[in-house]
Amino acid sequence: MKVLPILVTFCLLQVLMCVSLEVTVDTLNNAVKKSAPFLKVFHQETLSLGNRDTLSNVQLHYPVLGSGNIQFKFDDFGLLHIKYVNLRLRVSGNNRARVVNFSVASTFNAELSNFVWEQVYAVKLNEKADGKIELKKTKTSESQTSFNINKLTSKTVNSKIDIKEIETNIKVQIKLLNFEPLRQQLRKITELIFETLQADLNK
Repeated sequence: MKVLPILVTFCLLQVLMCVSLEVTVDTLNNAVKKSAPFLKVFHQETLSLGNRDTLSNVQLHYPVLGSGNIQFKFDDFGLLHIKYVNLRLRVSGNNRARVVNFSVASTFNAELSNFVWEQVYAVKLNEKADGKIELKKTKTSESQTSFNINKLTSKTVNSKIDIKEIETNIKVQIKLLNFEPLRQQLRKITELIFETLQADLNK
């Protein structure tokens, strides 16, 4: 007659073990907080975005990320969405455009808002034979970067030129810039978060 209570207890323990072997939004947010001091170590305040059509010497400026810049969400399929949001970005550089029959050089500064970039992962925790927990992750997709150009200012030495026309072209070119250097930085942050989480799981 004691077999049934023992069986029930065993099943409850199994359920508890399964519950404990989960990655949650809370555990990920805790990993972000613990990673914060290390984010400052490899942070690059300025990244070069190269050239684009009429733009040259394009520099991207962004501050150290905080917990408010990273969002986690699990979808209905159990996939983890890591979204980078609200980065305070600024782009600066040179522009050389042809107006009528002559070339016009100018410099520009642009503030970017509503920046969003997302990575999607399949994550799983496995308990190894030695009792340690292994975090396994597989990236399934990445989104394109999206943002708004909140404010743009430009200067040129030629006062006769319609600066608004030049700025319209600069905005078009900024939208087409290659933000891969920034995405590389954000991928490093994602890896750091996973490494921190892995370390926490085996404490």
